[in-house]
Amino acid sequence: MDYVCFGNVLEFYTTYRTNAYKKPLVVLVSVNHHHQTVVFGCALLMDESIATYEWVLETFLIAILNTKPISVVTDGDKAMHKAIKKVFPDACHRMCSWHLQQNAFTNVHIKDFTSIFARCMFMRGNLEEFEKA
Repeated sequence: MDYVCFGNVLEFYTTYRTNAYKKPLVVLVSVNHHHQTVVFGCALLMDESIATYEWVLETFLIAILNTKPISVVTDGDKAMHKAIKKVFPDACHRMCSWHLQQNAFTNVHIKDFTSIFARCMFMRGNLEEFEKA
């Protein structure tokens, strides 16, 4: 039921070896209309290969009765990206804002850039307002 209501946008991320088994843990989540996290599924992985991510997504697809998400948000992992492209070919794939900010902080050494970048990512409005800013 939760996936039917809140599965248009799927966040697909991996925590890296923080459990007792030192294995990657994949979590598939979204957000409901109360801005609460909704967990759709999780899996302990043997590795972080394309084939493993494809298996996770294909198994998840069976569980959700082949209802594919419109958008998938990840940390930008290349193997994840390839698996998403194969299993959810029509989904819009994006990096999460936290990882974009971390990347900007690490790689762009311009004063105040990361705070301006964050404001741009989270600002609301239409294209005309964006271009005026």
